[in-house]
Amino acid sequence: MAAPVVAGTAAQIRQYFVEGWYPCGSRLCGEPIVPSGPLMRAILMNGGQTLVGIQDFSSGEVLNEETRPYDNSQNMGRVNLLASLPLEGRNDFGMVVVNDKILKNGETNEFIFDINMGQCSSEMSTTLVWNDPAGFPGCTKCLINNLDLLVEQIDTNGSRLGTAFYPNGLERSDTINNAERIRIQTKNKERYRVSVTAQNLGFDVQKYSLVVTGCIKEDKIESTKSGVDSTDYSMIETLFAGGMQQSGNMVDIRALNDIKILSFNVHTSVSHGFVDVEFYTKEGSHQGFETDKSAWTFLGTAIVKARGNGIPTIIPPGSFNQDIEVKKGETRAFYITMDRKKLRYTPVNKAVGDVYKSNADLEVLVGVACKKNFGPIWERRVLNAQIVYEVDSSIPLPSIAEYPSSPPTVSPTPVPTDSPTTYMHMLLKKLAGGEAVYTFDDDSV
Repeated sequence: MAAPVVAGTAAQIRQYFVEGWYPCGSRLCGEPIVPSGPLMRAILMNGGQTLVGIQDFSSGEVLNEETRPYDNSQNMGRVNLLASLPLEGRNDFGMVVVNDKILKNGETNEFIFDINMGQCSSEMSTTLVWNDPAGFPGCTKCLINNLDLLVEQIDTNGSRLGTAFYPNGLERSDTINNAERIRIQTKNKERYRVSVTAQNLGFDVQKYSLVVTGCIKEDKIESTKSGVDSTDYSMIETLFAGGMQQSGNMVDIRALNDIKILSFNVHTSVSHGFVDVEFYTKEGSHQGFETDKSAWTFLGTAIVKARGNGIPTIIPPGSFNQDIEVKKGETRAFYITMDRKKLRYTPVNKAVGDVYKSNADLEVLVGVACKKNFGPIWERRVLNAQIVYEVDSSIPLPSIAEYPSSPPTVSPTPVPTDSPTTYMHMLLKKLAGGEAVYTFDDDSV
């Protein structure tokens, strides 16, 4: 939408809460609330309507081009106040909001919603928004405080039924954007759990706002739990004994099942501030290619808060610029490097290429230490890391095609607006046993 229209709509949203229209949709039916900026943005995006096409600015012709939510043509869609706020006699959905709630690192807030269709026919739409602290100059993929939104259908005991629903058209957590939306079709008497997790905070706490609309009851059941829920990912840990450090380490992973490598939680002696961690990969083993940069593919740089000795420094899944799939029986090499000589690893009494740690899905092989930019190597080194991965045979995750959004209660505009530049753009660009050890501080030339 054009900026004046969006600004006017935001002003009406503020008036709605200040005058006590929430939660029932009539004036003075509730207590006045002063909505935060993130809450107003969440409401604007939560009710965004799907556009039916793209219009040429000069000719007004509707172009025959495919568009769908979260692409660069419509993103969150077209603002519509009647699809965003309950209004008595004008629409039929309910709404629950969370205004500037605080989360600590590793905590999860959970909200349980029962679906009561009755006279309601709306889909369930959930949007999370927060103000992320200022990032680093030139950084394109660096949330400082990463929150994750997840919606699950559950039974009366709280166990998940079927798939998990992820935001912004993705099949995993969004580690790039500070606005996340999930839309799903619901049926009468279903129960859903909405989770907001502080996955990786650069600072101690983060405020967030949340809005949920649909055929839901006004009451919400909320709980807070500590620790990150990692049930959607699998993980294998080598060790965090340290012993030595350098600016890089190479490791081979051999797949025993079809897997997808998502991230490495690394070990660094840096305990304050942020560190830049670069990732490279190649098919097959690193052996013979340790100093050949042309053989490797750059996966990206993650800028994350350092946790110090003995504690995993978290690299969020999604930090890589591409999916890394490893088929059963294949080997894939990874090179992890930092600017400073502070990446921890452990020397062992095994040969390079020997299995150091394994589970039913993969084997982690003994590797080498390597200076930054593919410099000299030191053999028989085990990367200190947690390797986060998915097994391809796990429960499939939803896609836009499998769960298309139905039109909101208020019918969308039958043709696009006059100018393609008047869409409300939320730019969602794809921007993160037992061996004897030595005790030297580091490897050096």
